[in-house]
Amino acid sequence: MKRLALVLGTLCVLAIPATAGAATVHQTKTFLDGSQVVVTVSDDGTIPESGAGKDVGDLGPFDPPEAQSGYLYPKGAPLPEHPDSVSGSNTMAGVARFTNYFGVTLFTYAEQVSWDYAAYKVTAVYGQRGFNKDTCCTWQYKGNATVNHDPPGRANFTAFAQGKYEACALVITGCSGKAPWINLTGNGNGIQTGFSWGGL
Repeated sequence: MKRLALVLGTLCVLAIPATAGAATVHQTKTFLDGSQVVVTVSDDGTIPESGAGKDVGDLGPFDPPEAQSGYLYPKGAPLPEHPDSVSGSNTMAGVARFTNYFGVTLFTYAEQVSWDYAAYKVTAVYGQRGFNKDTCCTWQYKGNATVNHDPPGRANFTAFAQGKYEACALVITGCSGKAPWINLTGNGNGIQTGFSWGGL
């Protein structure tokens, strides 16, 4: 949770939650077989609930992979000033929930990362993890393919995580796999600016 420190006089410092600047959005893609993925991202310091926040667009099976992305704030618009714009820390996260034709959740993959910022630069990136939230119906989580992020020191950074899932329903048909990935972008003002995803 982000906190804003207020100095009252010369002796008292009061820490209160700072919510200005936090945003949560989601994007949905439907595939030819009727399966669907809902990707939800947030910079409010928590793992978002799937489908929460503003809808930034529905995609169909023929939309190109580059459409599988979005911004937490309108592209090209001035970003809101974070309440801790001089220095502070923040945590952003994303979840990708994959469902079948009947709406049953087969698995949910998540990524979370924290960063410190000062003077409009990213000063540290830490606590990054990619992990499974749930699986169902023969789908098994097989760990992460990769979890990495840009080094600190610049005005922006990206954090990438990719998981591996496998379903082996019948020996005759063999196994099928998915490798969902989530890429999150944060800046030196403590704001998550964008996201992209794929592997489904």
